[in-house]
Amino acid sequence: MATDFVTFQRFNDQAAALALAETFKENKIEVELEDASANFDITFANNQIDKDYRVKLKPEDFEQANVLLRQQAEKDLLDIDPNYYLFDFSDDE
Repeated sequence: MATDFVTFQRFNDQAAALALAETFKENKIEVELEDASANFDITFANNQIDKDYRVKLKPEDFEQANVLLRQQAEKDLLDIDPNYYLFDFSDDE
């Protein structure tokens, strides 16, 4: 039986959704993108906040995806200058 894809993360920015999907694809995690935005903006304001892009994964891939994102965040943290002012704050602050 085929496993259905389930929403892993939601974005209101298409580029961010595409970037996450590409990261998963590069790491051999099956991914599906869905544009669940309303078809018609009744305000005619073209409000980007109302956009809804969903990155979907198979439920059994959630843990692998979370581990991948955690590793990526840890690697990104090493690229930040150690003298960056936010590092001066304690966890309580």
